[in-house]
Amino acid sequence: MGISSIFYLLGIISGSVLAVGAAVNLISSIQLWPLERKSEAWLVYSLLGIFYVSFTVTLMRSVSPVSEFTLSNWSGLILTVFGLSFFLWSISSLHLRETFGFEGEFCSQGPYGICRNPQTLGLIILSIGAILLTGSQAVSVLTIFHLAFLLLIIPAEESWLRKKYGEKYKRYREKVPNRLIPRLKIS
Repeated sequence: MGISSIFYLLGIISGSVLAVGAAVNLISSIQLWPLERKSEAWLVYSLLGIFYVSFTVTLMRSVSPVSEFTLSNWSGLILTVFGLSFFLWSISSLHLRETFGFEGEFCSQGPYGICRNPQTLGLIILSIGAILLTGSQAVSVLTIFHLAFLLLIIPAEESWLRKKYGEKYKRYREKVPNRLIPRLKIS
């Protein structure tokens, strides 16, 4: 078994544990996301780290040389870069400690002013771009686990935000009604 296969297997294991954990979080009273205390969060963030390293290695091993790129590959590259950029903009708007739920103030500026889950949107765009960029079954399988995790944590995170911010979050939901689809105001 080569190093690429090991990373792919680690991606499948960590991705499936994250997706199942997100489902458990959604249907039970056990809060696995977001975890506010660092002492509880190490396992989830370790699994996320393993998954993203595995996804990146699998992606990099699956990309064709640029000289062989098709329209699909170029489209995937553009989506991947755009998704990563949107994700990083979202993190920089919220700051890393707030992203992890450890501390901070409520944020409704920047990308959070156009959709309620811009980090998730960026990662979804990145993942779809990665499939187009590589045309790889391995990347597609990892993306399925990734999307399952991302889409399952949204309701859990919203429940947590309602409890933490109350009326402030309710007003925000009225102002920014869309979870993922950006609402652009054209003046």
